[in-house]
Amino acid sequence: MKEENKATLGVVREMSKMILSRYYFLKLSELMLFFQRLKYGDYGEMYGCIDAVRIMRALRTFFDERNQIIEKIEQRERERKMEEDRKNAVSYEEYTEIKKRKNNHKVAG
Repeated sequence: MKEENKATLGVVREMSKMILSRYYFLKLSELMLFFQRLKYGDYGEMYGCIDAVRIMRALRTFFDERNQIIEKIEQRERERKMEEDRKNAVSYEEYTEIKKRKNNHKVAG
């Protein structure tokens, strides 16, 4: 990148403030991944100079992708939990029988 195309410290600070105000919850590792992908051109070409609008638009795309991945992980966890619950489930008839046995045990004891 040519010297004249590099962002000034003021531009970098302003971009940092914009990102922090909107995406304050992102981890540093997530931001590092975003900037790596941005640098590789995953969100379109960056022609020389820093364009805050393009970066913020790319960050929005990254955020949407991140949310989709998180939702898939959470869905798999919900499905795993439901399957585990099914394995431990009892029918209503079994439940009433267990309850009846416990009540009989209490009376006898």
